[in-house]
Amino acid sequence: MLKKIDTIKIIGYVFLILGLSFVFFHKYPDTWPFSLLVKNFYANLSAEFISISVTILLINYLYEQKEEKSLKLRLIRELGSEEKGLSSRAVKELREKGWLQDGTLINADLNNANLSNLNLSGSNLTGVNLENADLSNANFSNCKLNNANLNNTKSLKLNLENSELSNAKLQSANLYSAILNKTNIDDTDFMNSNLELAEIIDSQFNKCKFEDVNFKISNLSRTKFIECVLLRTDVHSTNITNSIFERCDIKNIKNWQELINKTNDSFLAPRNIPEGFLNNNPEVPQE
Repeated sequence: MLKKIDTIKIIGYVFLILGLSFVFFHKYPDTWPFSLLVKNFYANLSAEFISISVTILLINYLYEQKEEKSLKLRLIRELGSEEKGLSSRAVKELREKGWLQDGTLINADLNNANLSNLNLSGSNLTGVNLENADLSNANFSNCKLNNANLNNTKSLKLNLENSELSNAKLQSANLYSAILNKTNIDDTDFMNSNLELAEIIDSQFNKCKFEDVNFKISNLSRTKFIECVLLRTDVHSTNITNSIFERCDIKNIKNWQELINKTNDSFLAPRNIPEGFLNNNPEVPQE
């Protein structure tokens, strides 16, 4: 198919070259053997050849656009497949054509897709529906996932380092041992998700919901939580070295006594402080 398209394009350019060539024939000296013939017909011949070339190239362009659109739709369908072979091949072809990054996948429906162990780093996945997808061991680093739906995803050891996740949905997602280093996330809902053993270093969360989230044994070093909701969050053995929780709702937070490297400056102006929290951290101000 590609060879056929290239042949048609070549024919179009040949006619264009012929047409443009005739435009300049009339400038040849009168002594040129065919000068009289050219003078009589160059204008008509030139117009005809240029017209033919434009028609051929325009039709070929429209055909290529149609073929490209069809190919994109097919690859998106394959990317959303539960068959690993299809989704793996789709990722490879999308990357080769530069369609992972250019916005082709914006708002794509990849519900129930099997993307485990695949490399989608650098992809623009804005608004993508990944609900119920298998993202285990996948590489989603440096991705744009704003407004994306990752509810109920199987995301064990998913790499989201340096990705954008604002206004996303990650309810009931299994992010066991996931990597979210250097992420800046706003207004995202992690309700009832599992972040046990997750690595979340040098990140910032603004107005995110972590209700009923499991943070057990996770590493939150040097991470900021600003105006986040941590209702019933389990933080058993969670490392919060140099982390800051500012104006966060910590009502019924679980196992806060087991926080690692909690200091007087870890929680700033917390809301709904559990009983005994201030005794364990006497310098924490209460709103």
